[in-house]
Amino acid sequence: MCGLCGLIGEDVHWSDPIDTSLPGRRERLRRIASINQVIAPFRLKVSDVQGASYLVQGPTGKQGIASGLEQLWQTAEEI
Repeated sequence: MCGLCGLIGEDVHWSDPIDTSLPGRRERLRRIASINQVIAPFRLKVSDVQGASYLVQGPTGKQGIASGLEQLWQTAEEI
């Protein structure tokens, strides 16, 4: 994936706020912080990949890429 895709951003998801005072990138980072709080007991961590995907990392080093929130939860379950 090229860097331009990271600038364009991901598709709109049903959980995205309709009206927010935060810029898109900051809102995405806030969402990732919330996700990390939820999955911390499972020793998983999620990080941003150029504003277009999510990187899910497990405690053993296993990783997976997810393009949206639905795929993120599936990837977390697999790891």
